[in-house]
Amino acid sequence: MGDQTADQNTARYVLERAAALVSGDRAADHGPARKTHQNIADLWNTYLGYKGTDIELRPSDVAMMMVLLKVARTMTGRFNPDDYVDMAGYAGLALECSPRSKAMAASMAPPVVRAVADADAAVDKATRHYMDAGKYTL
Repeated sequence: MGDQTADQNTARYVLERAAALVSGDRAADHGPARKTHQNIADLWNTYLGYKGTDIELRPSDVAMMMVLLKVARTMTGRFNPDDYVDMAGYAGLALECSPRSKAMAASMAPPVVRAVADADAAVDKATRHYMDAGKYTL
């Protein structure tokens, strides 16, 4: 019984630490997670295209691949509890970046939040249009 309580405390610590990192210091340092993961996906897609691969990664794919990177790190080298914290954080970001998650959140949000999300989507669409036409660069 004592081990179960310790395990629950460990799991709680990992999840709380991951939540604090995702929404705190790292968010402040790296900017919005969805935008950061979209930038990574764009760069990885360019690299994969150069290598002749016709795969289109999304921000949620990037987060899932980062979970796998952390899993790989647990398989070699020294034990590092932060790997587990990072896995939990990236798993949360994968859900947050998932198109299904965005649609689900929008359907549950109050009307004003939906209006802001719709405006944000329109800006994203216009930006992509101008980028594709070569009229806008980041």
